[in-house]
Amino acid sequence: MSCPTVIKMGLESIEWHLMEAYDVYVSFEDDGLDEYWFDPDSYEQDKGVVSINSSESLEHQLHTLLHEAGHVVLRANPESFRSPFPPLCRTTFEGRLEILREEVLAWDKAEHIAELLSVRLDEGRWKNSYKKALEKYVRWTIKEIQDDEE
Repeated sequence: MSCPTVIKMGLESIEWHLMEAYDVYVSFEDDGLDEYWFDPDSYEQDKGVVSINSSESLEHQLHTLLHEAGHVVLRANPESFRSPFPPLCRTTFEGRLEILREEVLAWDKAEHIAELLSVRLDEGRWKNSYKKALEKYVRWTIKEIQDDEE
């Protein structure tokens, strides 16, 4: 387990980076949703917010914030994001696969952000976090496909 002070420094570094580089605010709340939310129709005026559940462990918050920062980086330029990720309905097979693909890429971007900001991660715990998160998305995708076939 990483030192709480080191984790807090990592959280602050990522939060500062998102504000300075992307104009994205981070909200730590007991009932935070662990997500990056923005309105595509008002993206130019409001770059969105990352919501983090502060009742989770510091390490979980760090991993989640890095992952959500990965989404921020992927979506920073709406035009370049829409090219590889055309808007598709999440109730279609194709749409669910695109969501899964974005989730994988956001975890990859998160690792780059950690390197860029010199955020120290316990490699085993980091891998465990992203594997658990991606497993949920894979299960969701498969469940939806199975429901469609019934």
